[in-house]
Amino acid sequence: MGGKLLGYGELLIKTAETCSSLSSWTATPWYNRKSAIIGAVVAVVVIVVLVLLILLFIRHRRKSHKEFSGYYRAIVLTSVFGKLHDKTVLRRINKMLTALDKTFPDPLQFGFVPEHGAIPALYTLKECINVFMKSKSKLYVGFLDNEKAFDKIWHDGLFLKLKEIGVTGKLWNILFMSYKSASAHVQYNGLTSDNFSISQGVGQGRVLSSWLFSLYINDLILQLISTNCGIRIGYLNIPAILLADDTTLLSASPKGLQGLLDCVQTYACKWRLKYNGTKSCVLAFNNNTDVDIKLGNTKIACKTDTIYAGTLITNNNKTFERTKNAAKKLKKNLHSLYSAGVNPKGLTPITNTLIWKRFVLPTSSNSCEVWGQL
Repeated sequence: MGGKLLGYGELLIKTAETCSSLSSWTATPWYNRKSAIIGAVVAVVVIVVLVLLILLFIRHRRKSHKEFSGYYRAIVLTSVFGKLHDKTVLRRINKMLTALDKTFPDPLQFGFVPEHGAIPALYTLKECINVFMKSKSKLYVGFLDNEKAFDKIWHDGLFLKLKEIGVTGKLWNILFMSYKSASAHVQYNGLTSDNFSISQGVGQGRVLSSWLFSLYINDLILQLISTNCGIRIGYLNIPAILLADDTTLLSASPKGLQGLLDCVQTYACKWRLKYNGTKSCVLAFNNNTDVDIKLGNTKIACKTDTIYAGTLITNNNKTFERTKNAAKKLKKNLHSLYSAGVNPKGLTPITNTLIWKRFVLPTSSNSCEVWGQL
């Protein structure tokens, strides 16, 4: 190398050449079983390093406004001991709730729940839309933006809800002390600020954070159900779908949707949450006229489409734009890697295929399981 540092592109090509030579070496007929295993392991490690370098290369090329404070988000880096502590506490909490026969979380909460997630939440929403579209009935869906949800959890309110659900005694004291005694400092350009106490938030990135957030907003669903403003499909009352910090409201009338929004606003004021009305939107199905819907004093915009769980939702329930956008994203991601060696004259076919399957294809086929009507 002559003492010269390689750039991202050159480093990728060097790594690709190494990977190609390793692949050819493992393909020779005279190697023994031990050398074959070692060669395969080294080849896999090199391919993983290659993919990581490609990700760093793409991130390096993106333009970012590093001077804008909103560009950053606080992430908690927990030690191994801290993770073991959180997992142990969470396991004991689940045993305690099972012994108390507590139903948690609510079935309409899909985030951070085993065997749930974005796909079941998206499927539930699409099926609700399809039922109303087939019967040509009006449906109003509100997509709310919960602003910095994890960072705004009120500690006193959280500890109260822990007691109400049945978490008491030593477990409650452990959680209370771990959050009440928490502190932090800021490091920037080699400078370190004084320590300051953390009076709110559950620390995004901790093992317990997702479970505590689910607990904090779980009773919102019960309050929304009690308004009787949600949609009904058979014997099911579905006023909302909660996916982590994404809150989706469903009603058969503008008045009903406004009732749900008023309930959310009251809940947010009581428990010190904040929903951003300017970033929220309403989709009206089987209705071409705008509706006057407000979240507090902020009017929510009526749109023809929005992104939910990474999938485009349109008020005409057509799928052409979604497929078109997925194809554009696929071509863009593939072309961005062309100069890095992902082309017929660059890396080996095996490496190209691996990058295609592991990195390029998943970015465009997100939630493809529910693209069609089931």
